[in-house]
Amino acid sequence: MKASLQSIKGRYILFIISILILISAYQAIIQYDLNQKSDDARLINLAGRQRMLSQRISKIILFIHYEIYKNGQASPQRFDTLKKALSQWQAANTILLQRSKDHKNSPTVDSLLKANQTNLYEIVKISKMLIAKPDITTSEAAIQDLTKYDRPFLLLMEKTVNMYQYESEDNLNYLRKVEFTLGIVTVFIIILEFIFIFLPTIKKANANNVTLLKLNRDLMASNAELIASKEKVKNNVEQIYELQQHVESSERQYRELVQNASDMIYDLNESGNFSFVNQTMENITGYYKSELAEMDYWDLI
Repeated sequence: MKASLQSIKGRYILFIISILILISAYQAIIQYDLNQKSDDARLINLAGRQRMLSQRISKIILFIHYEIYKNGQASPQRFDTLKKALSQWQAANTILLQRSKDHKNSPTVDSLLKANQTNLYEIVKISKMLIAKPDITTSEAAIQDLTKYDRPFLLLMEKTVNMYQYESEDNLNYLRKVEFTLGIVTVFIIILEFIFIFLPTIKKANANNVTLLKLNRDLMASNAELIASKEKVKNNVEQIYELQQHVESSERQYRELVQNASDMIYDLNESGNFSFVNQTMENITGYYKSELAEMDYWDLI
């Protein structure tokens, strides 16, 4: 029985360890899932921001060309805005390229980013030339060159954003499959726990209950016998007490009779000495009981 309990205990500990491992795996997958979603959302937002900044740079160059064509020069605020947009554009591109260096992008995304670097470099070059020499000739050349590189850049960035989204969904689908597999494993372990832990435990508990019921019946029977014996002993004690009272009463009457008798009544021990004398014997002999107790019968005679 002890070995059986040890076996069930070992299975239960194994089950607890398995559940803890599965919970830890679930937590790790969920944490990874959240981090992956956050990272994917940031990349998709960053790639979308690249498209937006590209369109904004193109619009600013068009506005600068329009102002130079109309007024002979563009406002300084336009150039400040263009510089700021270029700085943000290049910073976002640096982050995307750094992921490629850290091998965090897929080969497809890396190829798209590398293919788009030429268009980005040319648009930056056009913008800096316009900032350095803001005249009508430079602005017209910038507009002509911009039409060559702006649209290809946007198309490649569109493909890059789509690829980010596709890879993100593919990663999420993979994580869902892993979670589904872990769920099946958990259910399987729970079924095994029921078969190898709970069922033996229930059977053992039922067997123990049967044993306890039998012991309880035996105990109740023994208790009934004990109660009956107790009543019998009680009755015997009462009878003994009545007999004792009767004996004491008889003895008391006997003593009174002996003490009040007019004849000498005495008792001798094995040595021939007086062990008991009545009052009449003291009166006739003239000796006290204590004196007679030390005397021999024949000496007194």
